[in-house]
Amino acid sequence: MPMKPIIQSIFTYPLACLYRFFSIVHKKYLARKATSTTNFTPMIRIGGLRSGGEHKTPIAALIAQHAQQLNYTPAILVFDVYKSGAKNLIPITDQWVHPYASDEALMLRDMQRGDVYATRDRFAAWKELSSYGYDLVISDGGIEDPRLDTAYTICLQT
Repeated sequence: MPMKPIIQSIFTYPLACLYRFFSIVHKKYLARKATSTTNFTPMIRIGGLRSGGEHKTPIAALIAQHAQQLNYTPAILVFDVYKSGAKNLIPITDQWVHPYASDEALMLRDMQRGDVYATRDRFAAWKELSSYGYDLVISDGGIEDPRLDTAYTICLQT
């Protein structure tokens, strides 16, 4: 039997307050760890309001394709969903596939729209890729990270 709305709200409201508190603390913690991004390669981060099904990956591929047509060299970042333990970047190449590469990483690699890297820390990856000579970094996701606030942001809603 489902809980009555008043009883359900008595249980969920304190949890929602705790979640909000810790999300604010986490955001402030990440913002304090960030450094200046003035010397970084320009980044476009693509995100959505839902956790999946927003079509971020095809949009990232499309932007990378247009960048290549304009003679830019793009690098694409995807989230390392399997916690591989790598420090910053895992290259997803034709010759070597990380055993824990996500479907998104493999799809972007197969489309050959640019070099694809999996990472758990997009800010550190952005900093590292800025020294690699890329003209543009495209992040498939990452709108929740306040350290990336200086990047161009595309927020998808479906």
